[in-house]
Amino acid sequence: MDQEQLRRLKAGFLAASKNFDENDLNVDLSGKSFMLTGANTGIGKSVTMELAKRGGTVHMICQHADEETRKEVVEKTGNENIHLHVLELSKPREVYEFATKFAKDWKELHVLVNNAADVVYTREITDFGFEQNFAINTMGPYLLTKTLLPTINKTPGSRVIMVSTRRAYEEKANLSDLNNENMESYDGYDCQLRSKRHQFIMNEIWAKEYLNVRFSAMRPGIVDTPLLSKYLPQFAIQTARGKDTLRTPEQGADTIVWLCVTEKVLAQQPSANFYLDRSVVPIYQHVLDTTLEEKLELMHSLEKMANEVRKDA
Repeated sequence: MDQEQLRRLKAGFLAASKNFDENDLNVDLSGKSFMLTGANTGIGKSVTMELAKRGGTVHMICQHADEETRKEVVEKTGNENIHLHVLELSKPREVYEFATKFAKDWKELHVLVNNAADVVYTREITDFGFEQNFAINTMGPYLLTKTLLPTINKTPGSRVIMVSTRRAYEEKANLSDLNNENMESYDGYDCQLRSKRHQFIMNEIWAKEYLNVRFSAMRPGIVDTPLLSKYLPQFAIQTARGKDTLRTPEQGADTIVWLCVTEKVLAQQPSANFYLDRSVVPIYQHVLDTTLEEKLELMHSLEKMANEVRKDA
């Protein structure tokens, strides 16, 4: 096993954590508001719990009305300011209408974490004509973030965080086929990785436009969550569990929580960095980088699609 593989597993987290400053997380989040997609399972649930423990107001964005998990967070943390919102990220009109209403009702948002992700392995097309992986992992986060950015931009110390994966290193943004229509052999996993690269570009371009907001992306390593079963065969997961090599959801969540709360990110780091275990790591393999012109083209295309969603909303 090479060094990169070790970094992704529990051993990598344990080694890195020896250099963590736990004072970074010793903060009172009272009066601060957080929105987190995929907030009720796996890594997202762990992030929700940690933010709630510190007194933050947490808006849980969930695919289903998981009132049981919301109550569990309230009971374990004593924090009543936990709000459940049901939203399907693959339905762009719903995403836009939700974000528009939220901005009117709540007026401020300190941190948005785009954590939810999915892999759909068969080609499925949504009502708006979007391929399902593109709808969930690109258009959903784009519409949610773009609609909320005027509110986030007005909130002091605000942040936007994208949760990504190492494999996004290996997938060049295919700007000529955003909706994944021209794949010779359809591959839902590759579609999801393309979307993760789109999220990097969103962060980078928005960071130049919204100077009051700190944008970050991170990868959690290989974490024992329900989503892992979509990435790895069951025998591989069972073997890894038997050897106790997978990261726990709490370990996978650590850098997200750190990016949400630490002042070091605001004071010492430039915007649009990519993190693993509280440290900056490269965001691109050089051969897969995208030109600024191509990045701007992507953002223009996404905005054009978003305008179709907003029509008559």
